Amino acid sequence: MAIVVTALGTAQAKTGIATITGLTWTSGDVLILITASDQGFGEIIMEWSEDNSTWHGFDAVDALASNVSNVHAGIYRALTTVAATGNGAVRFNNTTDAKAITAYKVTGLAATPFDKSSTGTGTSTTPSSGQTPTLAQADELIVG
Repeated sequence: MAIVVTALGTAQAKTGIATITGLTWTSGDVLILITASDQGFGEIIMEWSEDNSTWHGFDAVDALASNVSNVHAGIYRALTTVAATGNGAVRFNNTTDAKAITAYKVTGLAATPFDKSSTGTGTSTTPSSGQTPTLAQADELIVG
């Protein structure tokens, strides 16, 4: 099965919660949330909901997050277990700091989609996370 990525939207907020609403997905789709915030440490919550009332956490096991100089950046995933038909939402809350999120829906991933990762920190005009180890799955989604 081919991997299909659909952009769901972006949101930002100076304070409170950044929320993207009016989303549609089916049970089994994977939600990818890419985040950035001024809050390097403290409470950071990423959630998804099919009805804007019951909220579910994003999978922290597959989260790649970095806290450097009071800046948080992360990539999170969640496997949806229920369908949303035009009223789904994702939100990012880290208390009162500036934040931004971009959300994607992905279909066609393997049952255990997390394969390899590579990270790097610092400042540079040519940033690099280093060389990623050889990928092992037939179809790969690479985010970075």
